[in-house]
Amino acid sequence: MLQYVWLTIAFPLVGALVNGLFGQRMSKKASGTLGSAMVFLSFLTALASYFSYKSWAAGSDSPYFELTLWPWIHVGQLQIDAALLIDPLSTTMMLLITGVGFLIHLYSTGYMSHDKGYSRFFVYLNLFIAMMLILVLGNNLALMFVGWEGVGLCSYLLIGFWYQDMYNAKCGMKAFVVNRIGDFGVLLGAFILFWNFNTLSFTELFGNFSSVMNSATIESWVPLAAALLLFLGATGKSAQLPLHIWLPDAMAGPTPVSALIHAATMVTAGVYMVCRLNPVFTAAPTAGFIIACVGAATAFIAATIALTQNDIKKVLAYSTVSQLGFMFLACGVGAYWVAMFHVLTHAFFKACLFLGSGSVIHAMHEEQDTRVMGGLAKYMPLTYWTFLISTLAIAGIVPLSGFFSKDEILWRVATWQTQFGSAPMILWFVAIATAFMTAFYMGRVFFKTFLGKPRWTKHYVEHHHHPHESPRSMTFPLVVLATLAAIGGFMGLPHFTHAPNFLEPWLAASTGGEEQLNIVGRIGLEEHGSAAHDDHGTAAHDDHGAAAGHAEDAAAHHEAFVSFGSTETTEIIFALVSVALAAFALLGLAMPLYTKRFGATEKLHTSLGPLYRLSLNKWYIDELYHYLIVIPGTALAYGCWRVFDMKFIDGIVNGVGNVLGWLGHGVRPFQTGFVRNYAMYLLLGAVVYLALSLLK
Repeated sequence: MLQYVWLTIAFPLVGALVNGLFGQRMSKKASGTLGSAMVFLSFLTALASYFSYKSWAAGSDSPYFELTLWPWIHVGQLQIDAALLIDPLSTTMMLLITGVGFLIHLYSTGYMSHDKGYSRFFVYLNLFIAMMLILVLGNNLALMFVGWEGVGLCSYLLIGFWYQDMYNAKCGMKAFVVNRIGDFGVLLGAFILFWNFNTLSFTELFGNFSSVMNSATIESWVPLAAALLLFLGATGKSAQLPLHIWLPDAMAGPTPVSALIHAATMVTAGVYMVCRLNPVFTAAPTAGFIIACVGAATAFIAATIALTQNDIKKVLAYSTVSQLGFMFLACGVGAYWVAMFHVLTHAFFKACLFLGSGSVIHAMHEEQDTRVMGGLAKYMPLTYWTFLISTLAIAGIVPLSGFFSKDEILWRVATWQTQFGSAPMILWFVAIATAFMTAFYMGRVFFKTFLGKPRWTKHYVEHHHHPHESPRSMTFPLVVLATLAAIGGFMGLPHFTHAPNFLEPWLAASTGGEEQLNIVGRIGLEEHGSAAHDDHGTAAHDDHGAAAGHAEDAAAHHEAFVSFGSTETTEIIFALVSVALAAFALLGLAMPLYTKRFGATEKLHTSLGPLYRLSLNKWYIDELYHYLIVIPGTALAYGCWRVFDMKFIDGIVNGVGNVLGWLGHGVRPFQTGFVRNYAMYLLLGAVVYLALSLLK
């Protein structure tokens, strides 16, 4: 079956092609069924590939199965094939993308049923799924970048789907432009890796990375520069500071788009890339520290903004930015499998929350302001219960999925052994404060929407109807995702439970696990330790003495981690603190404030003053970009247009035209149309020519 894994990409591509060519001639039901069926077939193929891979891996020494499709780029030393890489990381992402993607397609058949661009919507969705699969299945950086750019293009098309509205079109352009900044970093990082390692293939890169890094041919700045440039790309695609500004505006697209982009697919591409290239990041501890700090800062700032937003989708958007910060925090401390664990659980509960918000918006006839909602639990019981389960999951309430993945991140941060002093505890405090805010703002949006007194009565009396539950095509995906949000955490149970942990050993082959966190340093220590006794290797030993010393520190830190991490009581206390804070924020603060004492929040807003306005206005980051980049950039472009384009470029073109016009005007008197005049001109020419010949 592994020989046919390419079908996971082919099926959605066929769906996009057929709907694109014949969708306007097909019925809406046929178009939606085709688009959904193609992704479902892709999911079945991914599932079969997963079981086939497990069977193949049981008898193989390598975790990587490569399937070469055709030669692609063969120029000099650059040898790149169109090939797919099957390993635990790619199969996990493949199942996630196709599984959640199918549920979103199914949901869209009901949500978009009255839209004029119905078939066009499914073309974009199918193409998005195909590009995301290319991104995670490509066995080299070049093919991954094709998928990377493909999902960027599809996100632009989906966010600006209702392009007739200029605001939607601008939001799509904003996402496209901001992501191009990050893509520039990915290209430069790939160039550095190819220049120094002479390959873009992941398996070849991993195979010789350690030996090349410990040779005298690679400078110490190479992995740091490559890691930081690649992370720049991740900040764009996964909406980290300072390139996070596009993602909240992506809410302009239809709600299924929000679920697709913000849950399981595009925004996790940056996390996937960092986990895929974990040897590069592991070899650059400074880059890891920067990633951890950026992730923590992003999580914290986005959470503070979500506290005051009133648009239900905007709250969830900033929540996504915050949760992505948690994932990068895990990557920064070297817990790559934990980052992927949170990718999975986040996909379940966040997709459910976004689709649930779409169900609410559908019932409220496109109303998104939670201030005019309330009391919807009575009218939308299925949406209410699924939204509640996912809210508890993201808040970190045990035993739902978000508790296990978020608690694992907090624990890894607290026990992170690093050379950067007290950074782990500072980052842990930032993370636990963010977790507290997460529980509060999710409780706020849940209670304002579903409980308390209805605040929509007057509006709906005028329209002579009440909110209603969504059709089955929309509620079925909600039930499935809520179930996964409830039980998904049991894939990665913490060590103190003494229960089997399926996910950690499964992903260890791709992400390294604890034993590989310092493998580059340990290999360097072994090689250079033997070089110390070699009379001919003295120079190399001296050049890399610092690297060997760092490897010894890394080994010592690893032992300390294992010792501290084995203290089950400490880990349990950390988990209890996390759950207690989440429960207090959810039930002790948010519930009374936004059900029984709803009006008291206005006094709270007044008392907070500048802090409230800072959060409500999103820390004025968009305004800062507007004044520092947009206005100067527009003025520069206008000046270039007026001076360079109009006067120089247009001046040259117009000047050539004017000169030719003047010349034409000058010779015009000679064009009389009389044959006798032309004969005279010929005679004069002949006389002049004869005279010049005689003078010679």
